[in-house]
Amino acid sequence: MSMLSIKSPVKLACLPCRAIKTRCDGQTPCTNCYNNRRECRYRPSRRGGARKGDAFKARKRAIAATDTPSPSLPLGPTQTQSLHYAITSIQDVRDLSAGDLASDENSNPAFELGSLAIRAYGCEADLVNAYYVFIHPYFPVLPPPAVAQYEDRPFAISLRTVQANQAFLPYWPTSPFALALSAILVLFPLLEDPHSMSEAAVSTRQSYAELYAHAAMSSIENWIDVPEPATTAGGPTRWSSLHPDLPWKLESILALVLLGMYELCQRGNFSKMRARANQALTTAVDLSLHTTDPDEPGCSDAQSRAWWMTMFLSYHSSILNNSSPIILIDDPRISTPYPVFRGCLEPWPLLAKAQDTLLRTCNIAKELEKEASKSSQSPTLIDRIRELNSLISSLAADSDRYRCVTNRQGAECFAPRNLWAITSAIIHR
Repeated sequence: MSMLSIKSPVKLACLPCRAIKTRCDGQTPCTNCYNNRRECRYRPSRRGGARKGDAFKARKRAIAATDTPSPSLPLGPTQTQSLHYAITSIQDVRDLSAGDLASDENSNPAFELGSLAIRAYGCEADLVNAYYVFIHPYFPVLPPPAVAQYEDRPFAISLRTVQANQAFLPYWPTSPFALALSAILVLFPLLEDPHSMSEAAVSTRQSYAELYAHAAMSSIENWIDVPEPATTAGGPTRWSSLHPDLPWKLESILALVLLGMYELCQRGNFSKMRARANQALTTAVDLSLHTTDPDEPGCSDAQSRAWWMTMFLSYHSSILNNSSPIILIDDPRISTPYPVFRGCLEPWPLLAKAQDTLLRTCNIAKELEKEASKSSQSPTLIDRIRELNSLISSLAADSDRYRCVTNRQGAECFAPRNLWAITSAIIHR
């Protein structure tokens, strides 16, 4: 009797497809796992990588010991250590066979199992602390830290697929700001990850950033529609759980501001950035953040930072998109004061003027393009260019004259220094 020919499985078949003997297309994830919502896993490749050390050799010796016949163990108490060694050897065999001793035939050279890792946080406090470590010194949207900062405490989440899955995360934020913050922080590679710059690692971080960003946008819609919860008797507002000086109503606005920067810096999507900035500014005006409320003590600093960081994003978006902002900085309806950084000359007045001047420069550049087809330029336009040049020279002199000289450390001290540097970069752009 002739034997039937059996078609061998593909070289890059994933483990679930091998288990059910289904043809696998070798993708990550493969079509079968994606359609059936299974975790698509491949065995690791033994090709390349670091050399095996003494621990690997010891485990191989343990395997060799289990493969050779061994005398039966007496039941006396003197053999307790030997029995413990035998159990440990069996455990070593199981761990080793699942990883280091995988065959080259079943490996996927383009995808290293267990080599992917992302940054995640286990609680709200660690997430906010990470904000003050990585973001606040350059983009201060929150009030000064309410508690002492400590060393960053991320979880290194080991993954086997680039496809984002909420179930793999130790903690899932509930507020829109915390979700937007997570979308940015997950993009920061872990220092101890040797594969952080690989294509798969970058794709994994981007995948989880998108997961957080989409969740943040959905949460923002619900956050805006839900009325502010009732407060205790005599309380003027409800405070956010993220910061004791942050009003609950500001979280959705700050989330939109962070998502606007995410769309710009990570995805390079100017149109979505402008959409987030306009939505944040419209919501801020609806909540009257552009006007001060002296009857609500404690909100002034958080309100000022939320409003002016929203204006900063709106102007930055208008400059990049070469369009006019919804509200101008010199609008007479704006009465909210600039944020205050104690112990340092405030950079905000000059920063606002620098952005406004850069926007005027962009508008004149558009007019120059239109005038290029004409034989002569308008005298009015020439006068405006001279006036703008004089203004830029004056702002540059102010930027060089006023610098932060404090020697104190911390996120709140670094923020004004960096805003001064940003102001100088805008003026000399």
